Amino acid sequence: MLLAILRKLLKPLIYLRIKHKQKLYIDLILPVIIGVVLTAIVFFSPVQIKLLGQGSLVGLVNGLLQILIGFFVASLAAVATFQREGLDEVMVGKAPTLRGEKITRRQFVCYMFGYLALVSIVLYFGGGITELTVGLLKVLITEKYELFKYSAIFVYLSVLANLVLTTMLALYYLTDRIIRDNTVSPILSEPEQE
Repeated sequence: MLLAILRKLLKPLIYLRIKHKQKLYIDLILPVIIGVVLTAIVFFSPVQIKLLGQGSLVGLVNGLLQILIGFFVASLAAVATFQREGLDEVMVGKAPTLRGEKITRRQFVCYMFGYLALVSIVLYFGGGITELTVGLLKVLITEKYELFKYSAIFVYLSVLANLVLTTMLALYYLTDRIIRDNTVSPILSEPEQE
């Protein structure tokens, strides 16, 4: 029973199981590259970059996440109920697949907004919990604290980069693809690709 509940709560993560060549770059490759670059900047910066506390990176991101969570949930509700011809058709070109089956534009966008909402909630509470427990962590893992700190920074920045890139993809779908007929090629895209 607990496993069934956990599956329901984590259902938005199914977005990560959707397969498409371009999606791999947005979900994994670019976020990891951005995470490495930004973590290196934090590590090698001659000036200390404030990550926690008032006016810090986590504080600024959490302020934005408060707004984004509501936006993502509202967008999910809108797309799920939006009545438009072609929205429930399989995407043109090399359509994304889930468990080997081609998915519709509505399915893709709904999974995407569910995922974005969940990741935003996790980042929000993860950042908040880190701010509250950083002092305790310094005491508990004194020997390996620096390694833990930079590993956590890398994970946080990579997930944040994933959130930003996936949000940009979602905005692309909301501003261009969702209002187009399936027969019309996307603006600034290669022919026959979604």
